[in-house]
Amino acid sequence: MVAAGSVAEDPLRWVAMPDATRLAAGYLIAWRAWTVWEHAGALSLRSFAFTLDPANTWPARQPYVARCRFRRPHVAPVRSCSCGIYGYARLSSLLGDQHCLPHRLMGDTPTSTASGLDFRGHRYRGVVVGRVALWGHVIEHEGGYRAQYAYPQLVYATCLSGEQRAALASAYGIEVYHVPLSALRKLSMTAPPARYVPS
Repeated sequence: MVAAGSVAEDPLRWVAMPDATRLAAGYLIAWRAWTVWEHAGALSLRSFAFTLDPANTWPARQPYVARCRFRRPHVAPVRSCSCGIYGYARLSSLLGDQHCLPHRLMGDTPTSTASGLDFRGHRYRGVVVGRVALWGHVIEHEGGYRAQYAYPQLVYATCLSGEQRAALASAYGIEVYHVPLSALRKLSMTAPPARYVPS
């Protein structure tokens, strides 16, 4: 599914970055997972940390900005804290992480324990994985990164309907593909690692 005005070639096309954050150095493309929620007929992406908090929704066509919830306010990320927007260097690492929620919640249909979750009018629709553009201040770690700014580039959905995939693609201006979980696991063995994209 390709949305009109897709950002497949330039994932930052829809991102209105303030001049102070526009980097001459480019951005990184990494891998991550999101939960998908529906509210008032619209679908949105959320990070796993604090996923029940609607304030943790990734805004459509704007950068998602890291903020620290653990210590006194500071610009995120910093090495002395675990804050920042996470991205994995490899899809296989994301899917194989035993401590990561996607590993336990992903399936070809929403899991029976979570599919009925309705929190203050926000309804859980499933877990998706995909590529994410990371920029601003980026800290590299073994197996991945923490960044200051991010925007989804494309999404692989194992459990969303065609209508839901189209709505998510249209909202974020990205490509959203249906991929069965078994095929996604096969893809993870050959998917490209994180890479730097110069501007």
